[in-house]
Amino acid sequence: FVRGMASTASTASMASTASSTPPTSCVSMGIMGDRTRHLQWRVSHGELDLAWGGGPNDLKEASTPLKVVVMLIGVNNLGYKEYSPEETARHVVNCGAVIASRYAGVQVLIHQLLPADNTVTPTRADRASVAKVNKALGEQLRELQRSEGRKGEPVSANIHLVDDIFPLMANKDGSCNTKLLPDELHLNEAGYEVWATALAPHIAAAKGRWQAQR
Repeated sequence: FVRGMASTASTASMASTASSTPPTSCVSMGIMGDRTRHLQWRVSHGELDLAWGGGPNDLKEASTPLKVVVMLIGVNNLGYKEYSPEETARHVVNCGAVIASRYAGVQVLIHQLLPADNTVTPTRADRASVAKVNKALGEQLRELQRSEGRKGEPVSANIHLVDDIFPLMANKDGSCNTKLLPDELHLNEAGYEVWATALAPHIAAAKGRWQAQR
């Protein structure tokens, strides 16, 4: 579970909710302020091995193997003005491809950005940029699929886009529902509950796809 702005307490709450039916082991590996370049470096250097205590070649023999990675990252790229929305989307999908390539069969769920805005804190990402990233994520994933079709390296078969949760967190105009994201960026306890409930079916489906490949 990779998220750039997760706190231990909030993620624990989410894991508890998401794990109620059926049981799910969830490890939070989010770091405050994380950007895509940081995540790609950490994944390439084996950080996800720590989630289950093995390396990429040990997955089939592991008693508790890595099955699903939920990846939500990119809003800090916008906040720090490091990348354009289109570049951010490309880097997010590249991170997913690195994970899928390194861990054969592991299901990668690339999560659209949650609502964010800068009316409270001007240095943060604005809603227009968030919308552009979310639109571009699907385009970048399709481009990865096209390029793999030419190369014959279908890691994208194990990468799926979670694109139906944003509306649950946003108002009709795309602005943040401040009952769930009171500072226009971070989820509160109620926000994590909504998120966990919405995300649980995606995780269950991903686990089913993982099992089918065993």
